[in-house]
Amino acid sequence: PTVYVTNDAELASILGAVQREPFSDDKLAVLRSATYGRWFTVAQVGAFVEAMTFSSEKVDAAAMLFPQVVDPQSWYLIYGYLTFSSDKDELRRRTGV
Repeated sequence: PTVYVTNDAELASILGAVQREPFSDDKLAVLRSATYGRWFTVAQVGAFVEAMTFSSEKVDAAAMLFPQVVDPQSWYLIYGYLTFSSDKDELRRRTGV
């Protein structure tokens, strides 16, 4: 099957929907539903991680989108979006990478 990476307009639309939500759980719920069946680059996942307010949200968003990444060889870049070592460790535990 052919994989189509989410384009810039779709990415902006999803990011906007996520950012309009005031609460963490709502942001993650919108992200989950809006990204279902879509594919992303690591850079695009980084944009979603940056859109999250709290470190636990950042980890949740990255872990959620990991299976939908088209360039997993670049996944190491995601760790640069996380501030705390404990968050990096948690993401490694959840993704195995």
